[in-house]
Amino acid sequence: MPPLFCSKNAMKLSSEEKLRLKTSYGPWALITGASSGIGLELATQLAGSGLNIMLHGRRALALQKIAQELKERYAVQTENCFGRFSD
Repeated sequence: MPPLFCSKNAMKLSSEEKLRLKTSYGPWALITGASSGIGLELATQLAGSGLNIMLHGRRALALQKIAQELKERYAVQTENCFGRFSD
């Protein structure tokens, strides 16, 4: 499966940082703007670290596809939240 988001300078988390994230913040991460750009990269990296991901964004179909890919690739749980926080 090709990467969801690919950048020359994509962040890479060390094993120590992955463990620190899980122990410090718990098993779930909420990512806003998760359908593209920085939000998608964060969701991908954190799922790769073993965190379950709550995806938030305005594009429901894009988030559903991303959620499925994260589940298949990283064996994490995902939830989607559609809409604007400002509404």
